[in-house]
Amino acid sequence: MVKSYIDALRRFRKVLSVLKSVNDVSELNKEKVVELIRNLLEGVMILKEVNPPTSLDLTNVAATALDKGVINPELYADITELNVIINASRNIHSVGRVKYLSRKIIEKLLKLASETDPYVTLDADIFRY
Repeated sequence: MVKSYIDALRRFRKVLSVLKSVNDVSELNKEKVVELIRNLLEGVMILKEVNPPTSLDLTNVAATALDKGVINPELYADITELNVIINASRNIHSVGRVKYLSRKIIEKLLKLASETDPYVTLDADIFRY
């Protein structure tokens, strides 16, 4: 059974509330960035009537979204690269790339969500859970 529209809105609400509390995505730690991207990706999947997998890592969730036609190969490649950098690299030189990819992926997923349903990226304070 595909999760409900309310489940998608909950995910977007979490992301938007975090994004409103910071000036820039770069202020967030790497784990929080992965959590935000995963919530956005799962929310978009639900809006497109695809049930997101629950026990897989971000790359595998993105692979499922790619297989189901929810995201394009370019976005999948960005998500995969970000996840590899975050999980495998402790190099200080990767910080700039993480910031760039984080912003790019979040912007693309928010755009995809708003193209699917323009109401999800409006001020989510009107939704009560």
